[in-house]
Amino acid sequence: MAKTNILWLEDDPSVVDSMRPLLVDHGVSVDVVTSSASAQQKLSGSSAGNYDAVLLDMRISDGDGLDLLEITTARGIPTAILTGYASVDTTVRAFKMGARDVLTKPVTDEAVLTFLENCSGPRTAQQPQPRVVGTGKRMNEVMKLVQAVADTPVCVLITGESGTGKSLIARQLAAQSERTNGPFIEVSCGALNESLLESELFGHVRGAFTGADNDYAGKIAAADGGTIFLDEIGTASPRLQVKLLRFLQDHTYEAVGSNRTVHSSARVVLATNEDLHERVREGTFREDLYYRINVINVDMPPLRHRRDDLESLAHFLLTEANRTLGKSINGYTPAALEKLKAHSWPGNIRELKNVIERAVLLAPTDTIGMEQLFVDQRSVDRGNHQRTQGMPLKEALQTPEREFIREALGRANGNRGATARDLGINRATLYKKMKRLGLWTAASADSPA
Repeated sequence: MAKTNILWLEDDPSVVDSMRPLLVDHGVSVDVVTSSASAQQKLSGSSAGNYDAVLLDMRISDGDGLDLLEITTARGIPTAILTGYASVDTTVRAFKMGARDVLTKPVTDEAVLTFLENCSGPRTAQQPQPRVVGTGKRMNEVMKLVQAVADTPVCVLITGESGTGKSLIARQLAAQSERTNGPFIEVSCGALNESLLESELFGHVRGAFTGADNDYAGKIAAADGGTIFLDEIGTASPRLQVKLLRFLQDHTYEAVGSNRTVHSSARVVLATNEDLHERVREGTFREDLYYRINVINVDMPPLRHRRDDLESLAHFLLTEANRTLGKSINGYTPAALEKLKAHSWPGNIRELKNVIERAVLLAPTDTIGMEQLFVDQRSVDRGNHQRTQGMPLKEALQTPEREFIREALGRANGNRGATARDLGINRATLYKKMKRLGLWTAASADSPA
């Protein structure tokens, strides 16, 4: 194994100490931290670029390894989650969030070394080549628009509910453009705090802030000649909105702590599941930035409006789940397919993928039956319609979202971190939605994060 530097979050240092001689013999240098706060500080500084891999304990005294996984994924650092409480849900969630592996504690020498060996190879099992599935009317309209604007330099704003495939469309825009051989850099704006996000995008110079031990070029510089995809742009702070607007106008910027102007030809594609026009009216999103990014709007339809694509999506996701989880399930029973078609899918394709992955793990035979499909048989759409009759439009639109978040909070016993993961959004977005929908109370603010 080549010289490897790793960061290991473990609240019991003796676990790492017992393995350190073996790791040293294999050329592995270990930086051990015992708290989530210390790990975040390491990953937030420029030294994060020196790590070839990260191991994160799932349960730590001051946090959750999955929260830090959002940062390592954004940084592109191969990461393994270590847990003594592995379950189907935990494993699937970790892989979906970008984990390279999930190791069960007590972790063995062989498991750690195998993970580190695999870090230098392609992630074919967890990162299959993106592909748009669906030939229905709504998706045909989307793909025609993508083809029409892919090879232009204009900004594209992709909108739609969480889980509808906005990231996949961003990749299609890049793949069908003249920049197809250039870099494609994806940044989840909601996964990073304001100062870290500014540094992540625009870079920083040595000494710009505590922990900035070296210069860091940033993701916009890395995307020069290619495409940078800014997901969850609605979470950007006012300060970052100003800096982003300037870059969109003339493609120049200054790194944090620097006066030197930098140029990047990166094309910007953005996405949001929020109503930015409403945010402009509320004064929380800049109007000039909104019109600058909304040159072309690709609106992703929710899965409930893509019934004609559901069966093909189900078969495609089954193939992907087999590859990711090492299974060989052949298909669905007719009853199982009918059950999938009858559901309203409020979580869209992300929810469908989760249901299928769980079914693949639990299926006792090579065919998925309806008993392996854990979906809510109540018609979410019908219930929402009955509850919103006679309401003003704005209130009617907020009602199902409020109920959906309230139910998720209930399932997680008020744990906001677990609720955000269940809903497929980050905690910053969850906090904003709770406040906007009247779900933020003193009790909720004091509840576990």
